Amino acid sequence: MPHRPCTEPRCPNFARPGKSKCDEHQRAYERERSRRRREATKGVYKKNRYLMARRKVLLEPCQCSGCASCAKALDQKCVRLSAEADHIVPLSEGGDSFALSNLRGLCKPCHIERHRPRPQTRCEAA
Repeated sequence: MPHRPCTEPRCPNFARPGKSKCDEHQRAYERERSRRRREATKGVYKKNRYLMARRKVLLEPCQCSGCASCAKALDQKCVRLSAEADHIVPLSEGGDSFALSNLRGLCKPCHIERHRPRPQTRCEAA
């Protein structure tokens, strides 16, 4: 595989195979990306208080409470086991991080479906 130049301006180094940046710029990019992610979640997911609430949510009704991607009909519930805790009101919209009333257990496909970006309609775009 031929070497490609790093995509950072004026960098004389070559990018690693399968990457767009050299090692130095890739590390800086990953460090900044991690900082942005920590800042966005304010470290909620690593706190013991959240981990205990998550554990309670996943153990209580161990069946998925969503029905987005697994249900065959609108009135049928998902039959998979909960694997992930989901905030009903997202943290970005002011939802409580630790309240059990704001957490529910979802299976992975339902959780992915819930957070999938929706295309805007013409009415929403205007």
